[in-house]
Amino acid sequence: MTNGAPGLPRQPRSIWVSFALGALAVTVLVSTILLAALILVQMQDLSQGVERSQNIVNSNMRALSQAQREILRLTGLLERDDATAEQISLLRGFVGQRVQEASLPYQVFTLGSERLYEISLELRDRWQAEVEPLITQIMASPAAASREQYAAAIQQLQALELGYNRLVADGEINRRLQGAALNEAANNTLETTRRVITVLGLSAVAFVCLAAVAAFNTARLTAQREAATKALVEANRNLQTLSAVASRTRNMVVVADANGNIEWVNNAFVTSTGYTLEEAKGKRPGDLLQGKESDPETIRYMNERLMAGQGFEAEIINYTKGGQTYWIAIEVQPIVNEAGTLTNFVAMETDITFRKQTETALRAALEQEREARELKSRFVSMTSHELRTPLTTILTLSDFLKMADSSLTPEQRAERLDKIELAARQISALVDDVLHYDRTDTIWLQFSPQPVDLIELVRGLISELSAEPRHRYVCHLPEQPIVVMGDRPMLRQIVLNLLTNAAKYSTPPQPIDVELSSDGGMAVLRVRDRGIGIPVIERKHVFEPFFRGANTGGISGTGLGLAITRNAIDLHQGEISFESEEGQGTIFTVRLPLAAAQDTPA
Repeated sequence: MTNGAPGLPRQPRSIWVSFALGALAVTVLVSTILLAALILVQMQDLSQGVERSQNIVNSNMRALSQAQREILRLTGLLERDDATAEQISLLRGFVGQRVQEASLPYQVFTLGSERLYEISLELRDRWQAEVEPLITQIMASPAAASREQYAAAIQQLQALELGYNRLVADGEINRRLQGAALNEAANNTLETTRRVITVLGLSAVAFVCLAAVAAFNTARLTAQREAATKALVEANRNLQTLSAVASRTRNMVVVADANGNIEWVNNAFVTSTGYTLEEAKGKRPGDLLQGKESDPETIRYMNERLMAGQGFEAEIINYTKGGQTYWIAIEVQPIVNEAGTLTNFVAMETDITFRKQTETALRAALEQEREARELKSRFVSMTSHELRTPLTTILTLSDFLKMADSSLTPEQRAERLDKIELAARQISALVDDVLHYDRTDTIWLQFSPQPVDLIELVRGLISELSAEPRHRYVCHLPEQPIVVMGDRPMLRQIVLNLLTNAAKYSTPPQPIDVELSSDGGMAVLRVRDRGIGIPVIERKHVFEPFFRGANTGGISGTGLGLAITRNAIDLHQGEISFESEEGQGTIFTVRLPLAAAQDTPA
């Protein structure tokens, strides 16, 4: 009993210790559950706050910024001179739609305050009451609208765009304020969590079971770490294999981050562009490789797809580091992680410069073939028309002379022989023009420049042509000589072709004006007729060989005169131009370099 007496009190103490440990265990369990619940609630609040902030950003970008952008597009269209009613109507509809979306009730949540939402409604009312009616008036007849109407509309649009710009800025300030509040709430949550964990840690130190739990968790984490390490090794092995393939392919490979900035390029990229990985890293491929010949529409399409996180295929001109251009066919694919988040873009680029050059050469060859066929068709049409009439005249009159030889007087016989001679001369002139044009490529070998007084040349030709008084030539010639360095026969051909064309395509007794002057080191010859003129649609073809206007009717001609004239003027380093109005006449202007002082005869 003596030995057992001291042990009696220890039994209650053991019970209290067990009870205390049990109570401690319950306390730890309850505290852990409460902590988890508290953390879950606060984390849910944080998640909802972040989601609200993201919704604000998305809404601003989708409604307010789009309204601002469409207003800018409409303003830019009205500043152009070629805006059409259809274009103005389309953009007016876009602006109205975006303004209406920006004033929907949910924008209160987007903007973060009733005040900003009221401003959005005021901007909508201003558009409907003030700006849209101005746009509608201009759209009714863009060409007839006054500059004051355009200016008023543009000013109203600029003021409206400024209002939306301020609205977006104020909304962004609200978003930042809400973000700051969320950050403060997160910090408070973290601070509370740290305090609770500290208390629980101190309580848990006395609880032996935590050691077992820790051991279990350690074993589990170790197993997970080993599995992750194994997966990482396998991923590295696959990455090395893919890297080796990408490094050895002839195609250019570019790996960019989610923002489109280059992270890695293969050897083919370095070889083709001249940029090393160090030079390209951190830059956007478009900023590094695109230039003035890169198609803006293709660039816009590629940027839109990248901003949307989507893949695409395109063909575009790029520039090497040395400034040389080359064509690529590019295929871009987005890379996402297990959570579906965009992490990278991978671009495969193939050099298609040779293919593009081949296509260009083929198109040029086809165009040359088309021009050759068209030239042949004109030549056949011209020769068949111009030869048929004089040949018919020759054959008809020859047959007539044979049958009526004894009944014709000498005067009648002479008249018919003159017609035969005229027809023969027409054929001869046609052959001469064709042969002259055919020698165009070698005519420079016969080019013999010498000082030529254009006044003397023009007077002589007008004197010759005036022998046939069908037309009256009105000359405006200066008293002082106008001397050029040129081949006299070619200069004669130039002036003669212009004078005979003026006579051929105008009706007597309309006068033909001939003016000669000097201007800035150039001799200027103008020949004006008051004839049939040149149709607007045909003016670009005037100097093409064998081309004749649709309004020339039965007027004879080869279509080579102006082609020969322009070639001769080009050989003299001069230029020829014309002004024409159908039914009113044409003015041809030739400019030739004046001879230097030492070349001018004293």
